[in-house]
Amino acid sequence: MRELAVRWKLGLSGIFILGLGYGIFNEGLLARTFFLETPSFFPEYAYYGGINFAWASFAAIWHSLHAILYPIVLAHLLYPKSSKEQWFSNKTTCILLIVSILESTFLYFGSGNSNISSFIILWLAILIFAAISRKFTNPISEGRPKFSKSAFLLGVVTVPLYLVLIVITKTSLPFLIYLVILVAFIRGVWWLIQKKRLNPLPIFSSFIIGDYAANGLWAVVGRQSMEVILINIIIISGLWYIIKRQFDSTPQLN
Repeated sequence: MRELAVRWKLGLSGIFILGLGYGIFNEGLLARTFFLETPSFFPEYAYYGGINFAWASFAAIWHSLHAILYPIVLAHLLYPKSSKEQWFSNKTTCILLIVSILESTFLYFGSGNSNISSFIILWLAILIFAAISRKFTNPISEGRPKFSKSAFLLGVVTVPLYLVLIVITKTSLPFLIYLVILVAFIRGVWWLIQKKRLNPLPIFSSFIIGDYAANGLWAVVGRQSMEVILINIIIISGLWYIIKRQFDSTPQLN
């Protein structure tokens, strides 16, 4: 995904949209959790035509952030000089894409599933998100390294959103309300990021720290998962180190 983002010169919005396709690829085609009636915290809510749409929309967004956007931001911060360079040749990238297609085919149909229409629909959705992402080519702003409380707090708000969505799935409210809240939150957060100029990478990384800090707290209180707690501690520590290192290495003006 990073190679596509670099080749297409995607901005943060474009990378996020491209990541939605990866979320579909991961959870829909590989893990096939989209087809479960009660995946994760989500009960039998918005389950239509064999797909749990509440979980599908949530999982696609979660993967877009945590599996695509955040790692790419981290790579930009770690290797700023080569952040806009292709790390793989065109041939290697094509091979990886072919392997991904074959992998999704074997895992999807290898479990005994023969619903080829869902397979085609999911791949079409992936391609549509990829096509849309190419319209968002604003260059990623590097900016001056610093920690932003506003960005951090916005990141923290992501977990309360998760809880609100989970509560909705336990009610009889229509899926449209669930979807409107989810989309409105994402749009609102991005509007605030743009308005307050929190999109330069070293500042946006504060948003990531807030997200992982809240997820770590949720792991302690709600999920009680030591594995998730340790992962969040490692990620937060790493991001904080990167921000501090870049700040220390940036010439300060008197």
